[in-house]
Amino acid sequence: MAKKKVFLAEAVRLLIRKLGQPPKIEWKRTGIHAFDLALGNGIPIGRILEIYGDESTGKSLLGWEIAKAFQKIGAVVVIFDTEATAPKKFMHRVGLNVDQVIYRKPETIEELEKEFFIILDALKKIDKDIMVLFLHDSVAATSSEGEWTYDAKLKRKMPKETEMGARARAMSRLMRHIARDVSKSRATYIAINQVRDKIGVMFGEKTTTPGGRALKFHASVRISLGRGGRIDAPGGVPVGVICNMFVKKNKCAEPFRKAPLKILWKQGFDRFGGLAEFLESQGKIEKVKNRYKYRNMRFRAKNIERVVRKHRELIKAIY
Repeated sequence: MAKKKVFLAEAVRLLIRKLGQPPKIEWKRTGIHAFDLALGNGIPIGRILEIYGDESTGKSLLGWEIAKAFQKIGAVVVIFDTEATAPKKFMHRVGLNVDQVIYRKPETIEELEKEFFIILDALKKIDKDIMVLFLHDSVAATSSEGEWTYDAKLKRKMPKETEMGARARAMSRLMRHIARDVSKSRATYIAINQVRDKIGVMFGEKTTTPGGRALKFHASVRISLGRGGRIDAPGGVPVGVICNMFVKKNKCAEPFRKAPLKILWKQGFDRFGGLAEFLESQGKIEKVKNRYKYRNMRFRAKNIERVVRKHRELIKAIY
């Protein structure tokens, strides 16, 4: 009887190994330390992510920074620029190789879905293990076919106001269709979104994101970006801004982490910007008056790079 139980237990373990188990999460770090630490270990591969926030908070810029990091490891970057506002000069300044980017401008969500599968299938025929990053900028600027109708008298397309929820239904269909292929392949889909004010709301959240609830449900990570202060040079000339990052949802690591990222207009995101504040919020370093303290070292936030290079365990403990 005992031998039979041992045999059955071994058979069950063998069956579990054969049938498979949940895959381990593969990560890609962007090099922006506070951002990577707040997410867990960088960008999770094979997942859907949403970056949303007010205007001029660095949403598109953050997307280009992520695309640059993926390019460094040989991944293919596909940009769906439905806003048609991607500045090639500034993308070059951030470090993104625009000549190696697949750039598309779909007019509707349905057209974006078709191009997504055409591009992914073509790339997988070349290399089935190829890593692909899809950057959709933005959901709010992408209409659906149901939102438009043809007016024969005016001989042009007119918005169909009676078609309520057309974009939400189109986004729901898009998420259902691409979620399977994204999870099965080494593809990552990042959707950039805007915020809209809720009318007549007095309590709770007063803003929402366009496109319905499907993107919120399917996204493994949702990142909210808000406005912070201004960064001035010693002469008082503004050289950048602070972007307050908040991880609203995270199915890959701990959620609700915050970090004040720094954007410098001439170079993009500061790699060590906001790292001191994040480490202090995680209890790794102490703040004494206007300085930070780690062991016998006292330093300012702008000197955090020197401290991290000397004490590597500060970042490794969180990663």
